[in-house]
Formats: sequence, C-alpha cells, structure tokens
Amino acid sequence: GQILFTQAVQVSGNAGATHSNTVTASGTAANSGPVSAQGSATVTLSNAQPSITVSKSANPSSLPEPGGNVQYTVQINNTSNSQDPVTITSLTDDKFGNLHGQGTCSVPRTIQPGQSTTCQFSKLVQGAGNTTHTNRVTASGVDDENSPVSGQGSASVAIVNAGSSITVSKSANPSS
Repeated sequence: GQILFTQAVQVSGNAGATHSNTVTASGTAANSGPVSAQGSATVTLSNAQPSITVSKSANPSSLPEPGGNVQYTVQINNTSNSQDPVTITSLTDDKFGNLHGQGTCSVPRTIQPGQSTTCQFSKLVQGAGNTTHTNRVTASGVDDENSPVSGQGSASVAIVNAGSSITVSKSANPSS
C-alpha cells in the first residue's frame, strides 16, 4: 500500500537560499518485522523583483505670475517583499537635473521593506500667467540581490494670471 502525506509550511529567506527537509516513516510489517523509509525535498527560493513607489508634492501648488520659490517634497516607499531592502543610487528631476546634494536630497540611501524615505529641495519656478509648470522625479536603485528598481512621481505648480493694473497721475503747470 501507499500512504500520501501532505503538509504546508511557510518557507522564507533571501533569493538563492534553500530549505531542505527529510521525513522518516517507521512501522511494523505484517510479519512483525520493523520497516522504515525516508524521503527528502529541497526548495530553492527564487528572486522576487523589487518595487518602489515615488510621490512628489509642491508647496505652494500655485503662484501669481511671474512665479517664485517652490519647496518640493519627494517620498520613496519600498513596496518590495519583506526580505528586500532597496538602495536608491540615483535621484533626478527632468527639469532640475541631479537632486543629490540639493536640499535634503542625497544618494545612496537604503530603504527597508515597508518603509519610506523623504527629502526636500527648493527651486525658483517662473512662467507666464495661466500656465502650469510640471516636473517629474525619477528614483532608481537596486535591491540586495542587485536587481534594478525604478519609480517616478510628478508635481505641478499653476502660474496664475496676476491681472493688469495701471496708475494714472495728472498735474497742471502752472497750477494757478
């Protein structure tokens, strides 16, 4: 006869790790003699791709023309599995370039799974009235198995029309 035994167990670890186990079955044969057998299985953990989310906000989000200083906040969240810290090695903005060393932004910075990191920088934003200035930040890096990860976030600042105004003065010569 044959007996089937199934057991589900949680196996965790870093990519490339293996989990092996052996089961031994012992008993007595019909002729009262001892019987025994063993079986083993090995599970190798494969790499899960890392993931991040990036958000960017602007304060203020609108300015009267011609513009002014805006403080940007960038937040990067490590949404990878519980085994993968992520190291951000590049932080760039499509309008302002490399953000390393600007404000509180610096790389590299390591983010543990489920955690986030935030940095801020200020820039002068200018434009004509009734326009919008939008810029996008890209965070790139690797996890602990050197798998690449990247994410982007955008923020917009409205440049509002300040309206037109004039001042008129009049004088007479001679006044009397």
